Amino acid sequence: MTGVDESVVDVLLPVRDGAAYLAESIRSLQQQTHEAWRLLVLDDGSSDRTREIAASFAQGDRRIELKAFPRRGLVPTLNAGIELCTADIVARQDADDTSLPSRFAFQVAYLRDHPECLALSGGRTMIDGQGGLVDGPWSPPGPAGQDPFSVPAREPYLMHPFLMVRRDALMRLGGYRHYLHCEDADLCWRLSEDGVTVSASEIMGAYRTHRDSVSVHSIVNTRIQALLSQVAAIAAQRRRSGRGDIVPEPELGEMLRAARTLDSMIEVLGDRLRPDEFRFLRTAGAMKLFEIAFYRPVSLERSDLHFARRALAARPELSSSNLRELSILCRRMWAILREKGEIALAAEIGPAVWGRLLIGSRLRAFGLFRDPGAASPPHHPQQPGR
Repeated sequence: MTGVDESVVDVLLPVRDGAAYLAESIRSLQQQTHEAWRLLVLDDGSSDRTREIAASFAQGDRRIELKAFPRRGLVPTLNAGIELCTADIVARQDADDTSLPSRFAFQVAYLRDHPECLALSGGRTMIDGQGGLVDGPWSPPGPAGQDPFSVPAREPYLMHPFLMVRRDALMRLGGYRHYLHCEDADLCWRLSEDGVTVSASEIMGAYRTHRDSVSVHSIVNTRIQALLSQVAAIAAQRRRSGRGDIVPEPELGEMLRAARTLDSMIEVLGDRLRPDEFRFLRTAGAMKLFEIAFYRPVSLERSDLHFARRALAARPELSSSNLRELSILCRRMWAILREKGEIALAAEIGPAVWGRLLIGSRLRAFGLFRDPGAASPPHHPQQPGR
């Protein structure tokens, strides 16, 4: 690819009822030191002042365009935005997050200097609904440590509010798919299989976490995210083993919302999976729910802890290191619940649970332990660069 440093960056900013933070998000783009960009504000049927705010910015800055759609969901809205892109490079930003002024300049230069790279993102700070700092600078481990067979899966994750990707890669992969609340994770898996992806250590902007966020608006949404993120990993397992793919139908999200609990949701997903995949999903989904609860303002319920306890008891056979990782997750969840005063909930995932995982990891390290009825360990294909 040539001339990347001179090309316009098309920026996709999907939004629904985002009036509270939209102006701040757009201003952060106007402050970019790389000025050759076009912002497409993709409104998904907002009922607040979102369109009015976006239209006001568009009147004052010819680089900003409002594209108003009927309410139909994030995936169709983003894919419609991809079809409108004409630049060689596409960037993403969410309506409640902000980018540092140097973000585009760094990313465009990186793509210019690394033509093999399909997509990159970077680190973040974390802010709350009022803009206060929740967590200092942090950079995700990125694609190098990816493993779709780990429980929970280690994603080749690129922080999506700060993603920059070559448009031809997006078009080749068919854009986003209907992995509700984790369509970004699914895209990252597929991008990493298609070419080189990079998570830079540089901080790209501020990620906002608040209770009005779509993925944490209710515990139901968080459960869906936890399970479907692991279904995306199972789809990656299939592709890498030459066993096909999993392409969710558009209606799946509503089916999962109607199911509400983890037990009911996993029954909805069960018909789409093989028995070994179903077993993987139970444990990986429960542990992913814990991971999400560590950094987002969600409140787990007793049914979530019951589900996790049963899933851990019937888990697939795991390596000693993975068992230790799960014991750490459970111990941390137990400690957080106790700190919140939720003693009864903490008891559901207490030392009897994570202690057994830790003991099992030690026994397995000496070849002395195997879960009765455990499936054979999955094959881990060698990944590039591992």
